[in-house]
Amino acid sequence: MCSWPTKRLTPKVKDTVNAASKRCLGAVWLWGATWTGLVGAAHAECRVQSSVDQIKNAVDEAEAAYGALDKEGFMIASDRLRLVLPCLKDTVSPELAARVHRTEGFRRFGERDFHKASLSFAATRATDPGVGLPPNLVPPSHPIRSSFSSVDVTIGEMRQMAIPEKMELFCGGLVCTDRSADWPTLVQVISSKEVVQSTHLLEASEPDPWLVDLEIDTPAPKTAKVASSPESGADTSRLLTTINVPMAASAGVTLIASGVLYSLAHQSSEAYWDPNAKTSELVSLRDQTNRRMMGATAAVGTGVGLIVGSVVMGQW
Repeated sequence: MCSWPTKRLTPKVKDTVNAASKRCLGAVWLWGATWTGLVGAAHAECRVQSSVDQIKNAVDEAEAAYGALDKEGFMIASDRLRLVLPCLKDTVSPELAARVHRTEGFRRFGERDFHKASLSFAATRATDPGVGLPPNLVPPSHPIRSSFSSVDVTIGEMRQMAIPEKMELFCGGLVCTDRSADWPTLVQVISSKEVVQSTHLLEASEPDPWLVDLEIDTPAPKTAKVASSPESGADTSRLLTTINVPMAASAGVTLIASGVLYSLAHQSSEAYWDPNAKTSELVSLRDQTNRRMMGATAAVGTGVGLIVGSVVMGQW
């Protein structure tokens, strides 16, 4: 579904196809995950914490690929950076935080989101003015240099942040109480024991995510009670006795199989995004995830069809 034959393509076209395949894989996985709640589970907690060395390695790989005009390699490395950054257990230095912003700027510029690219570059310069655009990354005449310096970081506005009790906040590796209201900020929540509780790469307009746990849950709406009556009981009984039981049972088995396939696709996807995964195995893992997602999606469609059919056929 997300892979195409590339043996007869030119290198330039092959790079384009591979990049499209990678984006398609991510879109399909995200769609499938919403069926099983895997997206919410993935953001609820980090199964494995990442180290500052993993962040640095991902940034190094992204910069090396960018400088070599290796689009696919850059996308893989920047995806990996986005994956491991929220699970960072160490504090970052201003220099590394600025490089993270710069990598995001490179990606956004390549995706032609020039406004957000200029804001990421502004965050780079505001976090560490010493992190610029060396010639090995960007040629002197490249238009990205204009984007890099297009935002005046000396006149930006700040927004106050709510600081959790017995915690302190680090912005770009330094203690802070407010963050930019104009460009992104890399914020880390640190406990009184100097333990990193969470790491967030926040857009200027995003709220402080560490306040979610402090919000009061909205009471669930009360369900109106319906008085029982002989007529309603008879209708329910008639509905249950007119369902096509074999077809409904088949629907249940099919949906269970779909869940198993989604679980397997999740496993192979995690292996694909594993920072320690071998580059030689990425294509195989991608194809494996594709096949499992295709099977799971087909099973969902079949299961839903069987459920509808069990009701419709049962009425005949």
